[in-house]
Amino acid sequence: MSDHFLDLSLLQQRFIPGQWPNLQRVVFCGNIDDPSMHPQMIDMVKHWLGINDQLMVIIFTNGSTRTESWFQKLGRLSADSCGRINVIFAIDGLEDTNHIYRQGSDWHKLQKNWRAYIAAGGWAFWQFVVFKHNEHQIETVRALHKAEGFRELHLRYSGRSADNNEKKVTELADYETSPQVICKALVSTRVRELPPELYINHLGDVSPCCYIDLSNIVVKDRYHKIIAALPGDAAYNLHDASMERIVSGDWFAWLYTNMQTNKECVWHCQHNLRDRLIIQ
Repeated sequence: MSDHFLDLSLLQQRFIPGQWPNLQRVVFCGNIDDPSMHPQMIDMVKHWLGINDQLMVIIFTNGSTRTESWFQKLGRLSADSCGRINVIFAIDGLEDTNHIYRQGSDWHKLQKNWRAYIAAGGWAFWQFVVFKHNEHQIETVRALHKAEGFRELHLRYSGRSADNNEKKVTELADYETSPQVICKALVSTRVRELPPELYINHLGDVSPCCYIDLSNIVVKDRYHKIIAALPGDAAYNLHDASMERIVSGDWFAWLYTNMQTNKECVWHCQHNLRDRLIIQ
């Protein structure tokens, strides 16, 4: 668990209500820890709802954090906003399998939390990452998600694996490829024709996506060396610069210029090894 988090005051400084009329959604993806564990999460959600009248807030969670009362409060906020808050519960199986990939999760606590959230009127979605060890439970989960009041079941197929190498993800027969890198920061390439998007990590670093997360131990040294060598305005962090200055500066200029050959860009956004999502 990380002891660093993006403070609400910084977001209030950089994202002022009324100045972002075209911002369509904010996603708390949980790349670093579960979003629900942010100490200012409820107030942060309220801030984003106030940015404009259409903005959607999407929160991913394993559901084993916090308390029933906390999820009930979030559920009421979702209901009061007419569904502009969507919580996606990452539940990869049932009581006997969910913990295999979601290590440390507590099924009974998870169940109480999703029920508290839904009972309060919250818009809930069930995400199910399909593995060999849980694929036999898809039909049961399909029935359960409806009975429990989830609005949709999202079956996610990917190339990831559980820690036990014998329990591989159910891989699809083939992956889509592209003749060139298609950057999601520039064009819509995702499910349901979602708009272009940018990524802000828990430190305030801005990049096109989580694969170029400047806090990621695998890639951070290489990218920080690239940024240090840039000649002009290479601002990349919201503590030091506005979003507009960052995306119009040398850091993003380098990314756009080099995306067709940059390792992470080619691997994830040309060979297109991202997850496949089946919504039911």
